[in-house]
Amino acid sequence: MKLVTVNPEKSTTMGGVETLIRSLHGLFECENYELFEHCPNIEHYAEIEYVSYQCFGQGSKLKTKSSQVKYLKNLALTAQDVVVLFHPNDLLYLPRKVRKYSKVVLVQTNKFEVFFKPFSKLVVSLFHQYVDVFTVYTEQDKKALLALFPQFHTKVQVIPRGCKIDTATTQLMLSKKLVTVARIDEEQKNFAAMVELLAALPEGYSLDIYGDGSENELAALNKLIANNSKVAFKGPTSDVASVLRNCGVFIMTSHYEGFGQTLIEARSQGLPIVAFNTFDALPWIVGEGENGYKVQPGDIDQFADRVLKICEDNALYEQFSRKALEKAKQTEASVVNQLWQEALA
Repeated sequence: MKLVTVNPEKSTTMGGVETLIRSLHGLFECENYELFEHCPNIEHYAEIEYVSYQCFGQGSKLKTKSSQVKYLKNLALTAQDVVVLFHPNDLLYLPRKVRKYSKVVLVQTNKFEVFFKPFSKLVVSLFHQYVDVFTVYTEQDKKALLALFPQFHTKVQVIPRGCKIDTATTQLMLSKKLVTVARIDEEQKNFAAMVELLAALPEGYSLDIYGDGSENELAALNKLIANNSKVAFKGPTSDVASVLRNCGVFIMTSHYEGFGQTLIEARSQGLPIVAFNTFDALPWIVGEGENGYKVQPGDIDQFADRVLKICEDNALYEQFSRKALEKAKQTEASVVNQLWQEALA
């Protein structure tokens, strides 16, 4: 068996999809190939020794996609092999024999309003018959997909993201240090709202931001938080568990997400979560009044109120932390890996 993943970014970089790709290549004793478009300037994770990496980016769009097709052809894939795609448009660039004989898996990577651009909807309408398995994050996402494409009704499998760090064994003690871990991208992650939130909170509250991004995005973030004593940018971290265990509440202000990989990591360490309710998977991750709160998008006053409610009540904080650890069992690596093995086999 050959397992092939195709994604714009290399899995040695930061991101929820990239984390998933690294885990998929560890599921089977087989030939593993990773095709990616963009060669990263910074790699946060080492290459996996048993994975063959190939960058197909060639400058122009035409050359890049021609190269993508060529590399897939050269792998000489058969009916025993699996190709995993993370963008619907990549159905266009599967060689005819691959579409016809190999197992093709399409993976949801964002909420469908973002995942399915108009052209992507057209591609899926034309090539849906070549998709053998379509994985989605939650039952709610499954309903949304089938409303768009009922022809997938026998092909959909619900597989949440798996947590890459072990679930903690003890709950946390109350802390007013807030934290977020994210790719630095203002358009999606909305760090400006985090700055507004900290301004609305009383003295004693602080926020640490961990992550990495392009040079321009990092410069913009540093400018945004300049001279702000409550907010600190800490850069990337390779020890997410330790970072999270030293903080009190995880916050997310994204305009959109697919699943929210960092939320399940926060949950696994016992952190209560407060987040803007901007994507379908959030209610599955955060039980309202159980391990956190969902906030109306853009409502900074409500966001601040929910943070204060958690952090000014020690008994409630401990209750939320215990529930976070309980819910974390849903996304432990062993549970999710089993689902992926069944989907790809």
